[in-house]
Amino acid sequence: MKFKYITLLTVSIMSLSLLSSCNHGDHKGNSLAKVNSTTITEKQIEERINRLPENVQQQFQSEEGKKIILEQVINEELLIQEAKKIGYEKNEIYINQLQEFNNQVKELKKQSLINLLLKDNVDNKITVTTDEIKNFYTENKSQFDKYEERKAQHILVKSKEKATELLNSIKTNKATFNSVAKEYSEDTTANQNGNLGWFKKGDLVEEFETVVFSLKKNEISKVVKTQFGYHIVKLNDTRIVPERKLEDVKEQIERVLYNQKRNLELGKYIESLKENNKVVELPKRSEADIKEDTNLNKTEAPKT
Repeated sequence: MKFKYITLLTVSIMSLSLLSSCNHGDHKGNSLAKVNSTTITEKQIEERINRLPENVQQQFQSEEGKKIILEQVINEELLIQEAKKIGYEKNEIYINQLQEFNNQVKELKKQSLINLLLKDNVDNKITVTTDEIKNFYTENKSQFDKYEERKAQHILVKSKEKATELLNSIKTNKATFNSVAKEYSEDTTANQNGNLGWFKKGDLVEEFETVVFSLKKNEISKVVKTQFGYHIVKLNDTRIVPERKLEDVKEQIERVLYNQKRNLELGKYIESLKENNKVVELPKRSEADIKEDTNLNKTEAPKT
């Protein structure tokens, strides 16, 4: 169906309209409709279409598509006018939401200014050369060599006695590893049956890692003590991750080097700003001092 996204887009269109629903009469262009005293123009419809995801904009460029958008704008205007007529602009929830929205806009404005400043004074000064990428690869070759990964799950409890009891119940088939992990494990992975996913040597604490890499597939360990408590471990699978060639990790290395250089340049830039501006860190004031100032302001005689 040509407009199969219409139903899904309805909510998006209505949400996006919050950014352009104020003072529709200011838009110039051919008038397409009027809702009481508010005029809806062709330019508004085009702007609305341009705010849709790029992959669906084309569907609304035809006359039929524009009529669908126009109907949405008309419906939206009816709702807005009715809300204003009833008095929802004075509603506390609306006022609070508007304040939050304004705060977000302020933050976006600040971030936009900062981004423009840093683009010109930091980002544009950074380059990562092919030789730097090659050198990084050579100097850190061990990070890209092939290695073994293991996939395991575990049960974690605080006492050795409890861990031994649970291990015995699994070995005597009174309970499965999954059910025990889900019910008794005190680790955050309990709701995933204790699954730890894939990991390599160096990712885990030494005592735990030593046991995991000594197990055979589907084997269950004895009780293992670590700084976190007492574990029961089951090895589920193993695999070899092949060596990664330079061409495979070139972009990854470039991002690492870029971020390193950017952090360095950003630090230098901020230090230069501090040298050329007056920055004073004020001592933290006590609540009593703040309260006293507040009381003084309340009792201070008005100036004439």
